[in-house]
Amino acid sequence: MGERAARVAGDVQEEKESRPPEVVLASILASLRAADSARERSELVRASLHAMARTVTAVIMFALLLCVALLELTIGALKWGSCPVSPWIPLWLVVSGILGILRNVSGILFSVLKDNHRSV
Repeated sequence: MGERAARVAGDVQEEKESRPPEVVLASILASLRAADSARERSELVRASLHAMARTVTAVIMFALLLCVALLELTIGALKWGSCPVSPWIPLWLVVSGILGILRNVSGILFSVLKDNHRSV
């Protein structure tokens, strides 16, 4: 792989998924246009697809974890005081759901703040 392609692929890998999707796509297209040979283009495409696959996987996992936290909170609130097994189960579900939502929201905020810090 040429030195230029290695440098561009390294840049794509360093910035990873912390940028908005439209910025990532623009960067990938600019890198592909800058590639000199077919081999460099194929290496760039491979690195870009890998980065995009990681982004999609992270978004799907984040969405699933957020859904689980929302379900815990909802079920705990609906069954509050009426659980036939133990009165502590709905309380545990509510607390766990709130903590899960806070964890996911704080992850988004830190990611956005980190991205804003990089772009300045």
